[in-house]
Parts: sequence; C-alpha cells; structure tokens
Amino acid sequence: MNLYLFVQYAKFVKPAFDDFVLPSKKYADVIIPRGGENHVAVDLIVQHIRTKLGQHDLCKLYPNIYVIQSTFQIRGMHTLIRDKDISKHDFVFYSDRLIRLVVEHGLGHLPFTEMQVVTPTGSVYSGVDFCKKLCGVSIVRSGESMENALRACCKGIKIGKILIHRDGDNGQQVSNE
Repeated sequence: MNLYLFVQYAKFVKPAFDDFVLPSKKYADVIIPRGGENHVAVDLIVQHIRTKLGQHDLCKLYPNIYVIQSTFQIRGMHTLIRDKDISKHDFVFYSDRLIRLVVEHGLGHLPFTEMQVVTPTGSVYSGVDFCKKLCGVSIVRSGESMENALRACCKGIKIGKILIHRDGDNGQQVSNE
C-alpha cells in the first residue's frame, strides 16, 4: 500500500468507519466475515431468504420489510427487462421506471411531522413534512443506478458515495468514503 493510500485511509476512511459504520453494527442482523468470499455463510443466508420468501405473511414475520405489490404494470416491465432481445435503450428506460417506483415506495416509509401551510387562495392545508433532512448514500457500482430516481423524487438531495472493493493480494474488503 503506498503512503498516499495509507494517509487517506488513516485520515478519512477509518474515522468515518468508526463514527458511522461501527456504531450501527449492533443493529445488523448478520455480519459475514470475509464478505462474498465466505461461500458457506452466503449460501446459508441465501437458503434462509429463499425459505422465508416461500412463507406467507412475510411482512407479519418481519415488520421492517415492505413488499411492493405486483401489478400488471410491474410484471410487464419485469418481462421487458428480462427479454434477451430488448434494446439497451428500452432496458435502461424500463429499469429506471422500476427503480423510481422502488424509491417512491421507500420515501413513503420515512418519518414525518404534520404541518400546515397557507394556500394561494388563503385557505389552510394540513400536510406533512419529513422529520429530518434527507441524504442518500450510494454504493459505487451497485447503488448508482438509483441516484437519478432519488434526485427526481427529492429536489436538491445530497448523495454520498461508498466504495467497497477487495484488495487484490489478500481479498480483504476495503471501504472508501
């Protein structure tokens, strides 16, 4: 590791990890040592998820899971993006539509406070506002495809980046923020 990367790690990555990631470990349901290289753990989790998805009333078992109900529109878009003959343009278009539906659905589960505003006609409207300022965190190379939908739904939202990659020599995960 060259000196620049070590300084960057010591100055930015490690403190950010200590401040933001480490405290949230206690809320994790599962932590997989060695990440994706731990095939036994990953296979066990995949099997567990498949078993749970096969059960009815999944949302009653896990109150933090929200399932977007399948509609003909959603099934139609899934059909299109899974077609081996779809054009790149159409694949991107329909994938973006699906991603936007996911983002909009997720935004509906954020905490809010009630507030009142005065309309242009002078009447009072009772509405809601998000409790806290919003920000997005994108995992580079996997979450970036959702950024445009988030920006389209949340004007002026700030989006941070996390890069997780493997060190070629030892396979250890390294996180750069």
